[in-house]
Amino acid sequence: MPISSCAATIERKKSSKPIIPPKNLEQNELQPVEKSLLKIAPALPVQDKRGLCVRSHSTLNASTLSKIQDGSLHCEPSVLRTHPDGSLHVSRLQEEKETHPDRMSLDRKGLTMVPIIDGEPRLRLLSLQHNLINSLEMLSKQSFPALVFLDIYDNQLEQMQSLDKLENLRVLLMGKNRIKKIEGLDHMKKIEVLDLHGNQISQVGGLSALMELKVLNLAGNQIRIISSRDLHGLHSLLELNLRRNRLRKLLGFDQVPNLSKLFLSNNDLQSNLQQETLTSLLSSEHSVKNKTDSSSVLSVATTTSSNLSGPSHSSNNSSISNRSLTRTVKSAVYGKSLSQKCHARAATAKVKKQTPLVAKDREQGGDYLIEICGRHLNIYGQGAVRFIDKPWDASRANDVIIAKFNYVNFNSITSTFCKLRHRFPNIDTLVFKETNIHCLGQFNALAEVQGFSSLSIEAEGNPICQKEWRMYAIYRLAHWGLKVINDKEITEEEIKTANEDYQSLSDLVLWSLPDVLLQPLLVRLRLDVNNGITEQNAKKWLLSADPELRSVVSKEALQWKKCSSVQEESLMKQKAKQHISTLLEEMVNAVNKLRLFEEEWPTILHNFVQNALLDYSQLDLYLKQKMQELNK
Repeated sequence: MPISSCAATIERKKSSKPIIPPKNLEQNELQPVEKSLLKIAPALPVQDKRGLCVRSHSTLNASTLSKIQDGSLHCEPSVLRTHPDGSLHVSRLQEEKETHPDRMSLDRKGLTMVPIIDGEPRLRLLSLQHNLINSLEMLSKQSFPALVFLDIYDNQLEQMQSLDKLENLRVLLMGKNRIKKIEGLDHMKKIEVLDLHGNQISQVGGLSALMELKVLNLAGNQIRIISSRDLHGLHSLLELNLRRNRLRKLLGFDQVPNLSKLFLSNNDLQSNLQQETLTSLLSSEHSVKNKTDSSSVLSVATTTSSNLSGPSHSSNNSSISNRSLTRTVKSAVYGKSLSQKCHARAATAKVKKQTPLVAKDREQGGDYLIEICGRHLNIYGQGAVRFIDKPWDASRANDVIIAKFNYVNFNSITSTFCKLRHRFPNIDTLVFKETNIHCLGQFNALAEVQGFSSLSIEAEGNPICQKEWRMYAIYRLAHWGLKVINDKEITEEEIKTANEDYQSLSDLVLWSLPDVLLQPLLVRLRLDVNNGITEQNAKKWLLSADPELRSVVSKEALQWKKCSSVQEESLMKQKAKQHISTLLEEMVNAVNKLRLFEEEWPTILHNFVQNALLDYSQLDLYLKQKMQELNK
């Protein structure tokens, strides 16, 4: 039924008064209400959810776990959903369950916790690589009676907990985390392979219950001593990797009678300790009892000659090897048997003449200095930046956990952050003094040093300290593991507040980011592999992704532009300021119009109802007028 008629118009003119806009609105907004209102539409485009695509990389079984059967793009087999109670659930399509009933890959999903896995009673292999998981609590709330393989490589775990229910587990991969202590394995007596490389373990222990353990990888930790009781109970151990630690003393190898491979390169073992260690290995009971068995071999990868000191090095190795001439010694690297001559002179064999790269722990010039001092990397002066990626003594570089930048322009350091992590893999703290950190955007560059937990910015020479910067640093870096700022721990409440304060900024940048820049961002985060993401559908893919993953991407969209000159930096700032100002102006206009609509809506609704009632009350007159119009 029409809502306007001549009668209604006449009546309205008699009874209604003109609408007076609010006084606080500008003069250019004094227009009829119907012309001032925006058309209300959804803030985001409504699209059908589109799953992710199958990934082709996994440590579970690259040939079977993620193989695409027909070569075409498939929807992601696993779907993540957040329930009203806040718990994260994951489920798989029935077709995927039938194809791979016993294995699941949740790699690179941006997960911060282990999700609840629904409907997987036959699960045997589970991969959670390359996420942001910092707790395994949800594992203890689920049942995995058939699980034998668990891969949690490259996450942010600090403790080995909540593993009690995985009694049938045989392979546990927890490399590249932040674990400081081996614990929580007392009920996991069936484990055969345990990988804890690239953590922060300083003492070996908690392994005595692992009677079936055959392979133990502790490379890249901070272990100084293997005591006589550390390897107790590991009677089945065949391979032990202790590379890239700080080992000075090795004992207790009589506890591992079946050990056949030992890796010791890049440690602090001196020549005399090296001799004692190898002597005990080659002359212990477990080595002697199989001398007559030609298939029994001991593969020992020892420290390189650059890590051994003292003139007795060659004679020591010669005497050790002479004792073991009755045994076949296999190279742990190449797997080739060595001749007796090689046994006797293994460490002093001549090499081709070449100019070796000298590993240093100090570089100094007239106005710069970069040095390794204990567990500190001290960087003074602009000229020191170019030496960050030079060859360093490997064992000393692995000891470094604190990097201090002094009297260096921050913008010149940003390009070296990825190299810093490569050369000094255990860096955990960054300190900046007189580095001219002056704006919040510069904190975005620190995301390149993924995994550091402590940040210190001294007020001297850093103008940013005159501003409120702590909350932004928390928002931008906490998901990579930042826990302490200027000696003050970050609380969960601060993380929540920071996310609320700055999420809109990330969303603004993400949605205004062209697809030509968004797609490289997904590549940098390693999210494009086998997802078929291109410049044309990058934003569409992101819309259907898991909210946790989308949140990480939105944060990473805040990047620091590495300008080549001060002039270019000023130009970029001016363009960014103008662009954001335009967006804010449009948003303010929209808010003003919505506010005007809210204020005038009661009057508009009243007029609608009044017009309808007037038309009904004078229906005959209305019909007569319309018939006359039709007859013309």
